[in-house]
Amino acid sequence: ARMKIRGVRPHGAKGVDLLGVGAFEGSGGWLDGSLTLDKVSKEKLSKAIAGKKFSGKAGETFFLPVVTPGAAAILLVGLGKRD
Repeated sequence: ARMKIRGVRPHGAKGVDLLGVGAFEGSGGWLDGSLTLDKVSKEKLSKAIAGKKFSGKAGETFFLPVVTPGAAAILLVGLGKRD
């Protein structure tokens, strides 16, 4: 099996198995384009944060198996505090 890694804006991903999305700790920690992805996933990303399943701490991950137009699953990756 081969793995291909490339950088794209979250809303620009098309036909990928897993989309990794970084988020900073605390509210308003989304990277550019992630809010669009949240809308496409029926707000499952923001619900994970609101439900304390994901806080954005450095190294924290949260796997979300959803079907979006661009990805089969999403992996939130905590980036820690925004400086």
